Amino acid sequence: MNIYDHRIVAQIYDKINNDKSDIQLLKDLIGNHRWNILEPMCGTARILSELRGMGHDVVGIERSAEMTNEARKKMADYPDGWRIMDGSVDSVEWGDSYDLIVLGSNALLELATPKDQEALIGKIGSTLPTGGRLFLDCSVLTGKGRYIPRLQLGFEGENDYGTHVVCSVTHQSSDRWNRLKVTKRLLTRTQDGNESEFMHTTISHVPTARQIRQWCIDNNMNIVHQYRDCEGRPVSDSDERLILWAVKHEPPESEG
Repeated sequence: MNIYDHRIVAQIYDKINNDKSDIQLLKDLIGNHRWNILEPMCGTARILSELRGMGHDVVGIERSAEMTNEARKKMADYPDGWRIMDGSVDSVEWGDSYDLIVLGSNALLELATPKDQEALIGKIGSTLPTGGRLFLDCSVLTGKGRYIPRLQLGFEGENDYGTHVVCSVTHQSSDRWNRLKVTKRLLTRTQDGNESEFMHTTISHVPTARQIRQWCIDNNMNIVHQYRDCEGRPVSDSDERLILWAVKHEPPESEG
């Protein structure tokens, strides 16, 4: 079981991820359009619920049953215009006719190899119609040697029923293939003092900004904007975060 498959973690996810600056940037990029939007690995619909509130039709994909449960609770305020699909991004049919696909909140780091990450960008490229957009937000390997970016991996919070949760990192290392191995310890304590412990190890590939750009280019997407943060400041090779906005174009005639 992954940390995000834990019911209590899903219940407090929005409390420990309450920065909405990425959502505001996304809203600014969308402008006054009303679009059909897909978010693979949507979690609790933190982003999609805000976009649905703007009037967009939204679809999410999430493999964690606990996260989808929280997402559906949140989206239940809207009678229509949304759908949350259960399953991994490679096990469900995405559909088509999307104006925008969102890959935010380090979703790309949920994948363990560059091959898997490139395949996901490829699927996005094949799903988007000409003129469709991609919003991607991911921590990246910097130009400082083999320096892995600092990620906020631990957290602490309490759900609405008074259960307290502390997640701490007990081990973190990286290798020459830019794989980040992290072991986490999750401790929960109920109001009546009952405690439980859960240990989980994840392996993620941390891509470079150059790799992500190339994957987009290889899948006929023009990169229109690149930022280092949600304030819209320009990105450099030394930055630990890449936010990009890309637009799908027609493939060259030789590819068509």
